[in-house]
Amino acid sequence: MLTLSSLFISAQTFNNRLHLSSPSSLFSGVVVVEDEYYVLGSKINIDSTSFNTTDLIARFDNQGNMIEEYSVGEDSQIRLASFPTLIHTDDNNIFYTADVVDTTAKVSLIKMDVTGNVVWETSYDNYYSSQGMQFVAGLGMVQDEENNLYTVNNAQHPSQYNNVILTKIDSLGNVLWEKPFGSSSKMDVATDLIKCNDGTICIATVRYDEDHSLDYFEYQTRLIKTDTTGATIWTYTSPLEQGQIGFIGGIAEADDGGFVINALYGYEQNIVNPRYMEWEKYIYKISSTGELLWELEIPSAWLSGTTQAWRMIKTQDNSGYVMVGTDLLYDGGQGPQTSISERGWLAKIDDDGTLLWTRKYTGVNSLRNYQVLYDVKETLDGGFVAVGYSDDDTADTLTLQAWIIKTDEYGCIVPGCHITNTENPDLPQIKTSIYPNPVSDILNIWYSDPNFDYRNPPRFKVTDISGHIREEFITNINDTTLMLSVRDLPAGSYFLTCSTTQKSIPFMVLH
Repeated sequence: MLTLSSLFISAQTFNNRLHLSSPSSLFSGVVVVEDEYYVLGSKINIDSTSFNTTDLIARFDNQGNMIEEYSVGEDSQIRLASFPTLIHTDDNNIFYTADVVDTTAKVSLIKMDVTGNVVWETSYDNYYSSQGMQFVAGLGMVQDEENNLYTVNNAQHPSQYNNVILTKIDSLGNVLWEKPFGSSSKMDVATDLIKCNDGTICIATVRYDEDHSLDYFEYQTRLIKTDTTGATIWTYTSPLEQGQIGFIGGIAEADDGGFVINALYGYEQNIVNPRYMEWEKYIYKISSTGELLWELEIPSAWLSGTTQAWRMIKTQDNSGYVMVGTDLLYDGGQGPQTSISERGWLAKIDDDGTLLWTRKYTGVNSLRNYQVLYDVKETLDGGFVAVGYSDDDTADTLTLQAWIIKTDEYGCIVPGCHITNTENPDLPQIKTSIYPNPVSDILNIWYSDPNFDYRNPPRFKVTDISGHIREEFITNINDTTLMLSVRDLPAGSYFLTCSTTQKSIPFMVLH
């Protein structure tokens, strides 16, 4: 007989935050190598006199335990690997790019074997560096059948417009050519790069023109398909009548040759002067000729200028597309203290644009919680691993924690979160469930209520065996995973109580 407990036991999920021997750290990219996860990131150390950063590769087993950490960089450099450029190749090497500043600003491309040895590192300057401008960033990378690498960067011209630069590098790290794409009158920003099924290179960009003093905004998404010589084959630009569409976080090619695009839809706000744009999660599909096939908006709790859309993948079983990002959560002053959070989100859609599920991951320990997800990959068991950073400290200093989560095939950290009373009336309604138990770091709390009312949000309390309240918080978002840090709780037995059920769930903290 299938029971809820048996469902929980079968899942392998985790939720880990790490400082990595540094005051601040972040993860930006992830690849799956056999049954392990290699993660790209940076360590950041800021004080009153210095700013030191190094890039790193962290290696995890499938239970979320970090096996090794490989750091790259010198004390004389500032290095930041903050974009999801990490790839794993068929010859069992990994490649990534990092922004490097020593005497000049440049992009560094690193080849590393899976044991952490740097095979080679090559650097290249801003495309316009000979004219005095120093603005570069590595934003995506692919490899072709001849083991050549292609990276996409942004470079600012002395006339202040921004162009997209596609660079081709051979297998030994030699730059073969650089090709600019863009306009001399507008800003063009690259966001992703994929290799298409026909072997061509596809660049995702955003073209924008804005003047806040004139309340003027114009955002368009663009796809540029090139051959392996950098010659343009096809260009798509979203029509202005489709709306303000900006900041593509990821693209994926469909089996029919079309493209699914993880982007943001803009809404002009006139509450304050000057006006500004707020963004909503927006996914749409175009045909191979650029025809709009469908569009889907995934509503956030609050429209915000900080909403982000990042990487997207096509699942191996062709059941759909999974994407990650971040949006804003505000408790409306209904909690013990008013809080504003950025929460990570993970969603899956099918090829027809139907939303299959969406998951939100929210910190609850402080008034300012930031949970940002940049990259996602499918794991061997059909689940997903996603990475980014978490910050639940209200201090003025930068205290980011590298963040990695592993979910099941439904995006659940708490196994069974997808099971609802409407799917099987014979099962008890799962309103509040926790994982793991016992816990040593993060207690994941899944909350779902078919009669949820944000005007009367559920209140949670954590009490010790003496009845003393140790934590108290609310959620004004339904169907969400609340992330409660228990690092500061002494080891022992505790109870989690939700106001809507008045039932106490016992859990144990181990350190």
